[in-house]
Amino acid sequence: MNEIKPLMANKKTYKSMIKICLIIWNIALSSFYFGYCIVYLGSIEIQTIKQIFGITVGDSVAQGLLNGCIPIGALVGALSSSLLISRFSRR
Repeated sequence: MNEIKPLMANKKTYKSMIKICLIIWNIALSSFYFGYCIVYLGSIEIQTIKQIFGITVGDSVAQGLLNGCIPIGALVGALSSSLLISRFSRR
C-alpha cells in the first residue's frame, strides 16, 4: 500500500534568508517609490512644464499625460520583463 507522506517531508529550505529579505525590501521600497512618483508628478504645475518643453496641447491633456507616464511605463516594463530576462539572462 502507498504510504502517505506528511506535508513537511517536502519542505524547501533556502540557502540565504538575507537574500530573500533583501528581495522583499526591494519590492516594498519600489512600490513606495512608485506611489511617491505619482503623487510628486501630480503636484507639478502644468504651466511650467508646458513652458519649459514647449508643449502646445491643452492643460487637461498635458496633466493626464504627465500623470499617466509612470503607470504606463510600469505596465510596459512588467509586460516586457519576461522577454528581456529570457534574452539577456545568464542561462
